[in-house]
Amino acid sequence: MSARWASGEPKPQTDRADQSRRPAANEGSAYWRRLLGGEDRRLERLRRLFAKLPDAPRCKICNAPFAGWGNLVSGSIGRQRASKEMTLCRNCHARIVQHQGSTEVDATVVIVDFRGGGAPGSVSENAHFSRLVGRVIDRHGGVLEKIDANHLRAFFAAWCGGENHVECAIGACRDLFAVANDDPSRTRWIGVGLHTGRVRVGTVTDGDHVDFGAVGPTVNVTTKLAAAATTGEALVSLAAWRHHGGPVARSRRRSIPIPGELRPIDAIVVRGDIEAKL
Repeated sequence: MSARWASGEPKPQTDRADQSRRPAANEGSAYWRRLLGGEDRRLERLRRLFAKLPDAPRCKICNAPFAGWGNLVSGSIGRQRASKEMTLCRNCHARIVQHQGSTEVDATVVIVDFRGGGAPGSVSENAHFSRLVGRVIDRHGGVLEKIDANHLRAFFAAWCGGENHVECAIGACRDLFAVANDDPSRTRWIGVGLHTGRVRVGTVTDGDHVDFGAVGPTVNVTTKLAAAATTGEALVSLAAWRHHGGPVARSRRRSIPIPGELRPIDAIVVRGDIEAKL
């Protein structure tokens, strides 16, 4: 100990303050690692319980239903929808505000672009369509992150859908095309991108708006794939397609340039209006 501090002169507090800040900064990430790692047993029990109740849309974290008679059950224990703008219950929204952070997981991202003359004026206002799409994502164990007049974004991870999240995502895409094919006009305004890789899942902030979602290069690549897909087709990244075990025919491959990437992303082209399944 130096003579100055031994003599009673106050020791600088910079190191102590820095140490107190570091755990606080890491607290949110540790929370998300526990939650997405299945260590929150109460949440896991709630998810299994709510999965048995109707109806989509659901809370993206606890599975609480926001429609049907199941909403009466979840609402009675404080799991009402936080707001019309987000698919989170009040309880889970309060938790993500308190524990802001994220953790990295393997996931498969699906993005559907709504475009063309066949698209409804406002998908976000079409409650029936949103519920129908939500059921598809729920059935395959995905998280419907966002749906509006322009696109749908969902992700599939081991936390919510099991280890084989690529198969879950491809199954969801197959059903989304089936929904579109029920109305022939809708095949003109759906383009799908699908990619698998590492994503950061947790709190997403936009100004004062706090929500739950996935971010990272995998999401960005999927966005570009969806934008590059022509109407009525899906672009499935080669990485996801090989994981799926599908045949790789050069005639069905397309290279998609991605800003910021040194090389284009190779994708398999799947026509949703003529192929029975992906």
